[in-house]
Parts: sequence; structure tokens; C-alpha cells
Amino acid sequence: LRLQCAATTVAQLCIILRKFDPSISEEELSATVHAIVHCQKLGGSLCTVLRSALQGCVPRDRQQWLGSDIEHHLIRWRLRRGLPSTVMCQLTAFVGSARHFFNGAPPVVVAGAAVLGTMLGTMGATVGLFVGGSLGAASGTLLAIPTLGLSVPLGLVSGCALGSCAGCFGTLGAA
Repeated sequence: LRLQCAATTVAQLCIILRKFDPSISEEELSATVHAIVHCQKLGGSLCTVLRSALQGCVPRDRQQWLGSDIEHHLIRWRLRRGLPSTVMCQLTAFVGSARHFFNGAPPVVVAGAAVLGTMLGTMGATVGLFVGGSLGAASGTLLAIPTLGLSVPLGLVSGCALGSCAGCFGTLGAA
């Protein structure tokens, strides 16, 4: 899960940078993503597990990359690890509001803020998934006898769904 979150975060960073500058070259995009992932000031506030997952996804040494640019490297990196491809969200609303709030800030700063918001939302959704599933299964056991046990998996599924949505939106709202 950590590798998949790291790969998704890097892919979303590429999408955000392309939205900011549609004419950005592959080399500039690769250099910017590399700088963001390996920036000590930006990554210093991240937990070491998350930082190491991101830096494992984008190695510091460009000779270790599996492609000529970041997007090709990321595709091959995901395939080599057997990670499924995910549908990437465009974060259009965030990028539109980011131009207003970060007026005059370099795109790297705005993209870094977007990446941190995305990572926090992912972590909130994961916590919400487990907590919501636990509470849903526990509440389903109260009605297990009259429903012949069907309330337990239904409570689990509904708790997971509501918990992950609440965790994601709650964390993104706080960010």
C-alpha cells in the first residue's frame, strides 16, 4: 500500500505540474519532480516511512531510473512491482484555488502543497477505512441474531465506505 500511495502521489504531482505549465518538457518535469521528492525542507515534515517510499519511487540517482523521463520511469516502476494502474484524479479545483492563494509563488511550492494535501487525504482515508470498518462490524454484531448474521458484513462494508470518505474529506478539509 505504501508503494502504491507513493506512486500515485508522484503521478498526481506530474499531472499538477503539467496543468500549471502545459508546455513543460519531459526533462523539466523530471527535474522538478525529482527536486520536490528529494527536497529536505519539504520532506523534512513528512514521516520517515512516507519520505522513504517517495524517494524509493523516484531514486536520487537518475541512472537508476527505469525510463528516460519521470512518466516512463513511473510506468515501468509500477509494472516491475506488480502495482495496479490507478485512475488519477485531476485536482482541478485545487489547482484553480491554488493560483488564488499562492499568487506569485513558484509552481514547485504550489505543487508541493498539493502533494502534501494528497498524501494527508490518502492517510485520512486509510485510517477512516479501518476505523469505520471496525465500528461498522461492531455495530453489526448487535443485530446479528435477528438478521442471521447478515448485519455484520453489511455493517463492515458500510463502515468502511463511510469511514474512508469521512477520513479523506476530513483530512483534506483540515489541510
